[in-house]
Formats: sequence, C-alpha cells, structure tokens
Amino acid sequence: MLRKMLMLVAGASLLFGQISVTRPAVAAIDDPLAVRYNPAGLAFNKQTESIFLFHYDGQAFTKDFAYYSQTQTAGFGYQWDVASATNTWSFSQGIKLSDSQALGFTYSFDNGLWKQGRYDLGWMHRPLSLLAIGVHVQNIWTGGSGQLAVTGGLAFQNRKGRWGGGLDVSTLRDNSGIDPVYSTSQMLTAFVEPVEGFRVNAYVDLGATSSVGISLGLNLSEVGVETHTMSDALSVQTIGIRTSKNPYRTMFNQPLVKADVQTYIRFKLDGLIIEEPEQKKPKLPFDFNFDIPFIGQPVVYGKQLKHIIDELNGYTADPDIHGLIIELGHIRGGFGKMSEIRAALQRFHDAGKQIIVYSKFGLSNLTTYLLSMADEIYVHEMAGVDLRGLAMEVTFFRGLLDTLSIVPEVWRVSPYKTASDVFLDNEMSAAMRENYSQLLDGIYTEFVAGIAEGKGWTPEKTHEVIDAGPYMLSGEAQEAGLITGTLYPDEFDQYVKDLNAGHNRIIKPENNSAIPGYQYAWRAGEDADKIAVIYAVGGIVTGKSKPGPAGSKSMGDETIAKAIKQAREDQSIKAIVLRIDSGGGSALASDIIWREILKTTETDTANIKPLIASMSDVAGSGGYYIACQADRIVAYPATLTGSIGVIGMRLNYSQLKERFGMHTSRIKLGERADFASGNRLATPEESAMILASISDVYHRFKERVVKGRDGINDINALDSIALGRVWTGKAAQANGLIDRVGGYYSAIDVAKAAAGLSGDVELVELPHYKKKNEFKQLLDKKTNLELSTKVLLASFGVNDLIPILEGGEIQMIMPVKIDIK
Repeated sequence: MLRKMLMLVAGASLLFGQISVTRPAVAAIDDPLAVRYNPAGLAFNKQTESIFLFHYDGQAFTKDFAYYSQTQTAGFGYQWDVASATNTWSFSQGIKLSDSQALGFTYSFDNGLWKQGRYDLGWMHRPLSLLAIGVHVQNIWTGGSGQLAVTGGLAFQNRKGRWGGGLDVSTLRDNSGIDPVYSTSQMLTAFVEPVEGFRVNAYVDLGATSSVGISLGLNLSEVGVETHTMSDALSVQTIGIRTSKNPYRTMFNQPLVKADVQTYIRFKLDGLIIEEPEQKKPKLPFDFNFDIPFIGQPVVYGKQLKHIIDELNGYTADPDIHGLIIELGHIRGGFGKMSEIRAALQRFHDAGKQIIVYSKFGLSNLTTYLLSMADEIYVHEMAGVDLRGLAMEVTFFRGLLDTLSIVPEVWRVSPYKTASDVFLDNEMSAAMRENYSQLLDGIYTEFVAGIAEGKGWTPEKTHEVIDAGPYMLSGEAQEAGLITGTLYPDEFDQYVKDLNAGHNRIIKPENNSAIPGYQYAWRAGEDADKIAVIYAVGGIVTGKSKPGPAGSKSMGDETIAKAIKQAREDQSIKAIVLRIDSGGGSALASDIIWREILKTTETDTANIKPLIASMSDVAGSGGYYIACQADRIVAYPATLTGSIGVIGMRLNYSQLKERFGMHTSRIKLGERADFASGNRLATPEESAMILASISDVYHRFKERVVKGRDGINDINALDSIALGRVWTGKAAQANGLIDRVGGYYSAIDVAKAAAGLSGDVELVELPHYKKKNEFKQLLDKKTNLELSTKVLLASFGVNDLIPILEGGEIQMIMPVKIDIK
C-alpha cells in the first residue's frame, strides 16, 4: 500500500498537477520539456523552440497552463496550477561535454520563494546515432521540501528519428519516516512518425499505477499542435502548441497550388562572389560603413559560390519551380566563378524552365556571358549592352619609379616570370606578350562558346555580334538579339504579375533560408560519409590566414597546414578537396603546405586518404605548387594556372632617400654583415648568390611537379611548359598540369570516386574561423590613413601583391593581377 501511494506521489510530481503530458524517455528528451525531464538534453540540438500547454477537464478549458522554452542550450519553464494555487519557475542549462555526452541542471522554485528552490541534475550519453543513455536526479539539493527521485534509462531510435522507444527505471526515496523508504517503478516509452509531421507518443507505467499515456501531434513548418490523454481519465486532456525557429518536417511543406499556376523564384543576383563561407553583416541599429577617400571604405560582404550553386541546383531539381526572375545588380567575381554560375543557370534552363532577367543598368561583357541562356532580358531604355570582346591591360610603373629614384631589383630564372615587369619595364616584353596572348585567346574561346551555347548561335554569328559591339543604344541591343526589350522597374513588376495570365506564384527566398531545420537525429551526420573542403584562398604567406567578409586577404601556412592535418587525422573524413583560389606567394609558406599534402597522400601511412585539388579563378605559381602533389587536379576551362617559376624582387629606396638628404653610414663586423641591405643597391656578388637561391627553389618546384604529376617525368623537358608561363585550365590539361576540367562539384565527385563513396556525402568546410559577435565586429572596424586607397591600387592591379612583397621572402607569385575587360 505504501509503495502504491509513493508511486502516485512520484507520478503527480512528474506530471505537474493538472497539466499532464505523455512522459518521454529520460534518455531521449531534447526539446523544451527537457527542462522538466532531463536538462542535459538541451545541450544536443541547440534549437529555438517553445511549448504552451493548456488543461481541458472534459467540459471546458481551465486556467491551468504551462510554458516551456529552449534557446540554444538554455531552458526556461513556468507553470500555474489552480488547485494548489502554485506557480513554479524553472531555469535550466545544458552543457556539452563532448560530441556524445552532456550535463544539465535545473533550478526550480514555487511562488517566488527562490531561496527555497530545488536543483535537478541530468546526464546524457549518445554513443551511437541509434542509442542513448540518460540519468535524471530530482531534488539533488533543496532549500525547502522535496523527495529525492532518480530516473535512469536506455532509449533508441532510427537514424532519421521517425520511430523509437525506451525503458526507464525510477527510484524514489521517502524521508518522511524514521528510516528512508525506497520504491522503484519501470516505464516503457515509444513513438512513431508514420508520415512527416504526424507523431504518436505513448508510455506504459509498469508499476503499481499501471497508467498509460498517449499523445497525437501534427506539425506545420514552424508550428504544431498536440493532445495528451491518460488512461485513468480519457476525457481529460492537455493541449499543446509548439513553435520553432527551426522548421519542422511536415507533410504540408508546400502550399497547395492549382494545376494551372506557375511558380517563379525572384531574387537579386549581385555582390562579390567568394569561395569561403560567407560572413553575415551585423544587424546593428546604424550603418557604420563609410566611404571617405584616403580614410576608409565600406566593408564588403561576399556571397559564397557554393551557396549560390546549391540554391540553383535545388531549384532545378524541384518540379514545382517553373522559372527564375533575376534582378541583376553589380555582380563581381573571376571568370571561373562566373562560368560555374552560368553552368548552373544553363542546367536550369535545359530542364525546360524559364529565366527572365531585369537589369536597370544594362549588361556588361561578363553578365552577357553569365545570362546568355535567359529566355527574356529587359533593361531600362537608357541602358545598353557593353559587349565588346575581351581586352587585357597592364599598367607599367618604371617611368614613375625613375622619376622618384626608386630602383626595382629583380632576380629570376626566366623572362616568362613577369611579376616584376610592371616595375622593371615601360611596356610589354616579347615573353609577356606571347604568354598573355595565348592566355587571353583561351579565355576568349570559352567566352564565345558560352554565349553561343546560351543563345543557340553559331560561333561565327557570335563573333559577328561581339565585333559589332558595344551596343550603347538599347534598340541596337534588341535588334542584335541581346535583350528582349526595355521596361521601367514598375513596368517590369507589372509584367511579372501578369505572367501566365496572372496565374502565378512569386516566391522570394527568405533571408533566414540558412536556418537549419529541426534536428531529429540524435547525432546528425554521424553515419554520413564526410568529405572535407579546405578553402585555400588569398596570397600565400607565413603565419595565419586573414579571413574577412570579402574572403581571406591572405592564406597563412599555419592555418592551412593545420586544417589539412585536422582533416587527415579525422577518421570520419574519407577524402579531402583543397579548393584553391590563389596567385601564390611565399615559397617557404607554399612548401610548408605542400608538406602536409605529401603526408596526406603518401607518408603518413596511418592516415593516407584521397586529396583532390580544385582550382577556382586562379591557382598559379605557389597556388599550383600546393596543388601538384594532389591525387587529382580539377580546374575550370578558364582557370589561370601553371606559372611554375620563382622570383625575388624588391623596390630599393636608397637613392630616393639620398635625394631627400637621408644618408646611411654603417659599421659591420663580418664581410657580409650588411648582405643585400636595402639602404644600397645589391652588389653583383650578392645578386649572384640570390639568383643561385632562386634557381635552387625553382629546381625544387620542378621536382615537386615531376613527383606529383604522373604524366610528367622529365624535369629538363618541363621547362617547355614552365619558366613562369601561365595557362588556362584547358591548356593546362593538354600539357598534363591538371587532370580534369570541371567545377566545385566535379571535384567532389572525383573525391567520392577516389574514396569509393556513393550517394550523398556531408561536406565539412575548413578552416574553422572563430566567429565574432556583432559588438566585437563593430569594435574591430578600423580607420586607417592610406596614402594610396585600395581603389587606386586596385586600378593599377597591384594591390594584392603588397602584403606578399612585404614579407621579404622568395616568392612564387603570378605575373600580375589579371583583369579581363
């Protein structure tokens, strides 16, 4: 009899008075009810969810209610019970100990008596995606009254969280008598989700009460309703309403649409396209960006190429999406990135779907190529199409340097290594003109082919249209077939409304599309095959990378080497893709990164795994050096690569100092104590020594290429394609420098094949950069006095070289920053 009474007391305490829910397994609970049943569960899914619970006594709703919420790993609960006139407050925190273990605690108190509260402690362990263990200790410490209750259990569920169950064992210690009395009970739980969003939960108390509980729940994307009923009072119910910032899975994930209605996605295509995961602009009450010449410029936030491609591929695969409506803005990025976006748009079009474009400012060379497959293109009547072909311009500074008495000192083994030519000469050398001509010809071939494919024109007609440009008048552009017509923005909006005789649905991608869906799996992705994608972006320097909203300014050997090592030693990662967008930099830093790649592909026998190099816009010189040891190399047809060569250079200011009356005197101990001092020009002997070092590094570069490239075996014959020559991806493939022409996901496919994987894989993006909170981002904004603004340096095409040359090391860098106009 006593045992039965104790179990009834325990049951009442667990079902919080009039509000009675179908009790979950102590090892499985990881939603806001974890505040009550096991706070350790809050540490696992880090979601934002709330539950409102109301009591129905069989005839009407009473005033009893409860509210439980979770924000990331923190939980809060409040309950009002009319019969006992008690309001209970609960505050919880989950703490992740490892990927599989967590602790949690809850502090609860009644009627505002916070000093007389109760501590609950929880622990949860999920060693597998199918199995969990949990323990919950109630009233482990109390400032008032309360009995110690310990519940432990095992739970299981399938990988997608569609069905599962558990067994709990509870022990209650009663201290009301002279000696403590212990009682135990057992409980079985089960749940099943037969269709997405419809969930059935049940429990059976195997103890003296033998009670049974069942609940039915139905979820929409961000809200759900549920009802809980107990076997001892079937007419009495607890009604629950759930809301979540993380969308639930549901059978109602798409609104009902009439058969004759067509769905269009309308979005803006603009901004700077970058490789690395994008950083979000802080949501601050004021815009602290400013653009003041010589003082500072607004922060540019790039958009990740992968994210854009994923969205476009998703629209292509969705049978309910009939078209894209693109508002074209100022989009920036290299030719390689633009070609991958163009290919994704072409796939959408080839799937029989419509692309409609509006550009208030008209089209440029690049956007004509990018949107060549569009079914309709409209511009403002005062805009045109600046299609004119491709040109390459290089600005030389030798005359300026001579005027300022600044002497460029250069050491190199080949005239094709032209990184210094802009400082050394007044015009293109024969070697530079030869190399750049074949390079531009290769890019132009891709440019013409893309427009021809999109427009359905022959190459001959495409050449004729390009040669007749630019089209400054919109009428001429329309006559040439480059645009459909002209519209004002408001006229285009009305045109969109009238598509398909007005039977259309226009969807704008939500700003919160990056919010992950509700996490049902206990250990998401544990059983998925993983491929690491390491973004090697920016000029190569010693030290750490310098990430930023517009992409990394520099690629630090410490950062990238650490990321490669991390991916190599992680047994859950089956292959690595090194995504390179770099014109090179420090020879030393490049070699440090190369060493980690060698370990991954050959020497670290315990952790060898496939490593694929994927080249973006540019992977030249040092960028190619870190790629050549990869198992396979994939590049875009127009990727700028190769540039196998080494150079040493500096701008010597000693004569300029003399002009301004600054003279240097020295005392030295040791014949060469002032070796290559920047306060004088290098002597012939010093130049010979530096050149010998340059030649040695170049020889090592060629050795790395011969070792890494199966089709290149003769180190002496390599000079015919090396010596600093730059190639397009297609030409590099013909010369054996790369293996395959393709983009981001082509490299992923190669990595999957090399690792023997099939089906979907999880992509792990590295390096991990610590995210700054919005306030710290504000504090980190700097105002620098710049003698030459970034805009000015960018116009000269040398701003990217400055941080590399400042290192004072032997360099493996591309000739100059190449902009195609």
